[in-house]
Amino acid sequence: MMLLSHNHAHFNPAHAGATVALDARFLTGLADGDSVGTWTGRGATSPTASGSDRPTYKTAIVSGQPVVRFSGSNILSASNPNVGVSSCSVVAVFSTSSYPESAATVVDWSKRAIGGRGFWVENTGKLWFWPMDNNDVKASSATVSSTPAIQTYIANGAMAFGSNGVMQTAVSYSDGANDFTGSTTIRVGRDLLEGLYGSFGFAGDIAALAVIPSAISAAVRKRIEQSLAFSFRIACA
Repeated sequence: MMLLSHNHAHFNPAHAGATVALDARFLTGLADGDSVGTWTGRGATSPTASGSDRPTYKTAIVSGQPVVRFSGSNILSASNPNVGVSSCSVVAVFSTSSYPESAATVVDWSKRAIGGRGFWVENTGKLWFWPMDNNDVKASSATVSSTPAIQTYIANGAMAFGSNGVMQTAVSYSDGANDFTGSTTIRVGRDLLEGLYGSFGFAGDIAALAVIPSAISAAVRKRIEQSLAFSFRIACA
């Protein structure tokens, strides 16, 4: 496990094709405890919230770096830049150990009759992705806790999850279908169809989040993960 050099510190995932590239370090004009009305992105997407939906900016949380803190009822929303894309990758730095319901939504972008589709965490601490239809895929072991970590998901027929650069194959996957297509909205922190089966709100800290509308290569994955490892002082394989 290692931390990378300064050359990796400011790699922007948007340069690897991320349409959602959020990083709390680049929020400006906010003090500790301020609400976040717009998370200005480094890519094409800057999700917004109003009123009680707004999460909270917190300073010096992950190795001296800031995060955006979600209570379980906060939502940031934007137009979905990935409608019609059939494969994806998600890389994020986050932590949670509190689950208001059976799962927590990190980012959600597609809906069908039974609920949203996106990158979730089961209350066992396993990373979880809901593709199209009723099928889902989960990591084979739990990696999410109150300790901030770099969490990764890559989908292109063969599914894989990773934590701090250590990859593991997915389990409980059925039909190989992935879906960005069901909604024109993307949300951070809560399910798109809240109230049907619950809101599945995220209660925890998100330091960075990138959604890329393709299955990234191992080299690109490592570049993004190692940049985040340097920036947030997280040991990464």
